[in-house]
Amino acid sequence: MPKEKVVVVACATSLGTSGNYAEVIKKFANQEKVAVKVVQISLSGRQIEDYIKRYGKPHFILGSPAWGIKQRLTRSGADDIPVVDGIALLTGVGKEKVEEKIIELLRSED
Repeated sequence: MPKEKVVVVACATSLGTSGNYAEVIKKFANQEKVAVKVVQISLSGRQIEDYIKRYGKPHFILGSPAWGIKQRLTRSGADDIPVVDGIALLTGVGKEKVEEKIIELLRSED
């Protein structure tokens, strides 16, 4: 049985936006038949850093703003985790490209 992939979805409050991101991940994971665990995290405080320290690195992070997530990962020495900027999923501009990247990452091995 394939290993479950952990995907972190992140936004400012871990409510509306990350909830939308979580649904997108679940939809594509189901479509691609990939076992996935989606973890919603707030960008306030040190939730991303604390999650990585406690549970290890996720397969990738989908969130916004991506630059803020990348800064946090660099500071914590985890800048090898792929980060997908999800803003296009909200605006519709560039949505297909982001969806393709999500599918590519779901298909990829750790």
